[in-house]
Amino acid sequence: MRYFSILLFAFSCAPDPSESLLSQQDEMTDPAITVIFAADKDVQYVLYKDQTFKERLQNTFYADTLSAKNDTVYFPLDEPSQLVYGYVPLELDRQTLLIAAGDTIHIAMKDSQTEFYKFHQGKKEDIRWTESNILRDNTLFKEKEALRVVFVREKQAGELVFLEPNTDRRDRWHEHVVAYISTIERYYGELIDSLRVAGGDENAIFMDILKRRQFLELSSLSDVVNDSALTERLYSREYINADYLNNRYLNLAMSIYFRKRYAYSKDIILTEAYDEGFSKYPEEMRRFFKVQALQSMIIKKYNRDVILDYVSRYKDEFGSITPLAPMLTEIEYGTVADHDLILQDRLGKVVKWGDLRKQWEGKIIYVDFWASWCGPCLRAIPFSKELQKQLLNQEVVFVYLALNDKEEAWGDMSKKYQIEENNYLIMNSRSSKFIAQTNLDAIPRYMIYDRNGQLIHQDAPGPDQKEALEIISSYLKGH
Repeated sequence: MRYFSILLFAFSCAPDPSESLLSQQDEMTDPAITVIFAADKDVQYVLYKDQTFKERLQNTFYADTLSAKNDTVYFPLDEPSQLVYGYVPLELDRQTLLIAAGDTIHIAMKDSQTEFYKFHQGKKEDIRWTESNILRDNTLFKEKEALRVVFVREKQAGELVFLEPNTDRRDRWHEHVVAYISTIERYYGELIDSLRVAGGDENAIFMDILKRRQFLELSSLSDVVNDSALTERLYSREYINADYLNNRYLNLAMSIYFRKRYAYSKDIILTEAYDEGFSKYPEEMRRFFKVQALQSMIIKKYNRDVILDYVSRYKDEFGSITPLAPMLTEIEYGTVADHDLILQDRLGKVVKWGDLRKQWEGKIIYVDFWASWCGPCLRAIPFSKELQKQLLNQEVVFVYLALNDKEEAWGDMSKKYQIEENNYLIMNSRSSKFIAQTNLDAIPRYMIYDRNGQLIHQDAPGPDQKEALEIISSYLKGH
């Protein structure tokens, strides 16, 4: 069962690799694994790993996508043993895999079921890993869980289980909070001490995971009860320090601290916090918090010009926007603000939507808003081609505009579905006023323009509906 805590603010075996691929791996100086993927249908599978802030600054590789029915990739690790995560996009079922350098991992998908395994000394082994591997169900654990349910309870929502404050027991919080904190300390402390004595690469990971779990449990408690001593501790150097920042499993504590202390504090304005410069922290932590401040401005929908101004300041100070790059796509950093749609064709030529419509003056324009990741959009394309055949040699232009898409994925799907003419990628899907004015918040979506280039049908029938042919034909006749 998957758990999400609202208290913490809540994405048959393949053949062996060829000799050339094996020699490629031998040349790699950093640790890596071989991943062999096999599926009974076209599906993407994403692998990714936790990053330190330094790795984000260096734009270090952290994710790869297996996108064919049979695919083999080399996935670099940052340490001899590491946790790697896998998921199918748009699905909730993330898997955690415990990996060691040199492993050959098999991921096999069949009948919507996924199997993960490797061969070790000739024996097939399951490599999925959960925190239950290190969270022992002992007397102290039961004592901790009995106290935990005084403060939080589980709420079922479909396949998910959410944690929420147990307000029915609010009158008991004050008398049990000290005992709960003490039990958390003893439980995790004993487990960490036992792993420290045992030593080894895997146990070093497990110690970090336990420290993270301890912080998260204390943080959840802090969200429920108003305990100033606990809050002060969570905000102290015990957790908010450079060692936690530079640990791939523990830097989550830094992000949670920033959200609580700055991003979602009613007493703090993010721009003012940025201007103050987080001066009480060491340099690398200051930079991290400035990145967090800018990302929070984007999430909270600050004015685009304000965000761009602060991004410019950040770049002037640090010389790069590398760790911000994924979030800056939300405001289309580097794209000129324009009310119109800015479009790019398959050859890289850029044109405005208004200018295209002028080129087609005198013709009816049928627009298909789609994306490479949109299943219903792709299923409708064959119907669109059939509709074009029915209107062949008539004064109708069929146009395909890819919304919120990535250039490579758009190009691949365009080629696969043979969308050749009048096919454009929207470069300002998030910032164009056109999107808001037409309420273009879901796809597939179809629009019709008249012979003068004026929008006359903002939510037209799709090509799989007979009404589409009827409406276009009526406008051709001068309706």
